[in-house]
This record gives sequence, C-alpha cells and structure tokens, in this order.
Amino acid sequence: MTDIDRACRHLRERGVETGEIFHDTSDVFHRSSGAARRSGRDPERRKYRSYAAFNDRDGNEWVLQEVPAES
Repeated sequence: MTDIDRACRHLRERGVETGEIFHDTSDVFHRSSGAARRSGRDPERRKYRSYAAFNDRDGNEWVLQEVPAES
C-alpha cells in the first residue's frame, strides 16, 4: 500500500469520496486541465507524481499529491 492509498482510505473512512488515483504526463502538474491526467499511479513510481482528487461540500476540488516518506 502506498501513501496515496492510505490517504484515500483515510478520507473514505470519514465519508469523503475520492476519485481514482492518477498521474500527470506533463513535466508540470496542471490543476486546471485534465488533458495530461492518466489513470493509475505514475508507472515509473517517481516521487511526487501520483495524485487523487476529491470535492469538498462547497464544490471545490482538492488534489492530494503522494509524498513518499523518506527513510
């Protein structure tokens, strides 16, 4: 299980539905456009490249970014 999996599970346990985990194919994540979003985690498992989104009660979209724990 990854950090992004844990975060999504944590939110779901509290009644917040998250979208599927995705990665961005551009070099810079563009929050305003889904054009570069691809389903699933980053295939190369690069740090900071996997995301999940959810909406709050006011309709604002929030994006979670996987930040791996450093050892």
